[in-house]
Amino acid sequence: MFFHNGIGDYLINSPMLRGLAKIFANRMTLVCTNDARKLFLKDIQVKGRIETEMTLSPEGQQRYFDAEAVAGQIDNCAIFISAVPWISESLLSLKKMISPDFSIGFFNAYTASLPLNYEKHSADLAFDLVRYFNPHYKLEDFVAPPPFSEEVMALVNKSIASLPPGARILVIHADTAGDKMWVTERYIEALDVFLTHNPDFIALLIGKNAQPITSRMHPERVISCYGLSLMQSCCFVSKADIFLGVDSCMLHVADFCRVPSVGLYGATQAKEFGFLVGPNITIQAEKDMAEIETHQVVTALGSILAGDVPR
Repeated sequence: MFFHNGIGDYLINSPMLRGLAKIFANRMTLVCTNDARKLFLKDIQVKGRIETEMTLSPEGQQRYFDAEAVAGQIDNCAIFISAVPWISESLLSLKKMISPDFSIGFFNAYTASLPLNYEKHSADLAFDLVRYFNPHYKLEDFVAPPPFSEEVMALVNKSIASLPPGARILVIHADTAGDKMWVTERYIEALDVFLTHNPDFIALLIGKNAQPITSRMHPERVISCYGLSLMQSCCFVSKADIFLGVDSCMLHVADFCRVPSVGLYGATQAKEFGFLVGPNITIQAEKDMAEIETHQVVTALGSILAGDVPR
């Protein structure tokens, strides 16, 4: 099976990966990217993994990898599964070189071509591959939190234990691609209101790139947790009482860990990349994230606390 995409895609499509790994127990070799992406795959049992790195063409329309090097590690391929919603010269070359008896994917280049329906949730679309081989399998049965090591769990639990007794946690993840980010000033306004009305809450800010987010009224209750490892940040999300964030890997962590969440969407669509199983309130801007007002987020957080949240 070939699956090579962004970090968040590995998590959101982990139900598909688990489903296929169960169907082809100890027989499936996964072609994927490096260890950073494999962090979400530790609990998925496969026969082997072949790593390859991807490069993009200058205009970003073509994806290239060393198909010959990958093909050299594959013997007697009976079934080739392409689990990516894109196709490229490298991918077609790989398929040609390994010459499978049967192939399946989302394009006409394969023996079986599944509809590439972007109106479906990304996880649901990918799970069509599982349904092809076993129509009785259900996506929700394969949704699970990411696996955390004992070392990561111990570090996060120790940090949480250092908070004031009885403190509850709001985790905020704000940094992602520029067009998916919310207005910084509105985070500050929302934190001022939320922390004022909920004095038992501490806000933890996580992410790769530090953001100038704080509370002007309660700065001592906003803690920067930027710069942690990917799995440490994910683990903090799993421990949150409430999560507030944008379309990102961390939002999917909150979802799969069933953390009550408020998700903010603008440039992307929640129907394709939104929550699957966790309690949530999703705010979808029509086009631009700046359309989302502070009062909408404050109201959503209040509804989450009151337990007025849909599945």
